Amino acid sequence: MMGGWTTAGGWRRWRWVALTLALLASAPALAGDEQVQVPIPLQASLLAKVAIYDQNFAARSGDTVNVLVVYKKGDGKSQRLAQQMRDALHELKIAADRPQKVEVEALLSPAMLASRCRDGRVAIVYLAPGFSATEVHEIAAALAGNDVLSASAVAADVAEGVVLGFEQISGKPKIVVNLKQAKSQNVLLSSSLLALAKVYR
Repeated sequence: MMGGWTTAGGWRRWRWVALTLALLASAPALAGDEQVQVPIPLQASLLAKVAIYDQNFAARSGDTVNVLVVYKKGDGKSQRLAQQMRDALHELKIAADRPQKVEVEALLSPAMLASRCRDGRVAIVYLAPGFSATEVHEIAAALAGNDVLSASAVAADVAEGVVLGFEQISGKPKIVVNLKQAKSQNVLLSSSLLALAKVYR
């Protein structure tokens, strides 16, 4: 069973998340993409820490933590930022007891992405910026019923059905969660984490 927020280890991780969020408050926005409110390397760091507080994460990931970073086909900026996320995640360890594999792919279709997540036992799928609200909504619809944690570089995508994102409100960082979509994707986040988050229900 995953360590909870009430254990000694859980409180240490909680303090780490709180400290990272405090650092985000002074972090500059990523130059070249006004949609991305939190720099990609810091998103990667938060994602790696927050993901393990999904109580279904260990069962989902199995022996290897598979992460899929998806970009918009034909969009050079989207691909570049996807590669930046991949590189940032390569420097991190999401689960201390298991190896991880991070892959970058262009989105061919929402249905194919859903199939890829199921067949490849993908624990986390991350959307690079570049997708329209309609495209994100279609991706979320395809992922509903899948066992996967979805996240996005763009906080506004959470309102369209991505489970997790990061934004800045009045200069302060905020975790953003789509609780309804989380339930549909078998993601069960700690209540302590949700207390910090902006939640779409």
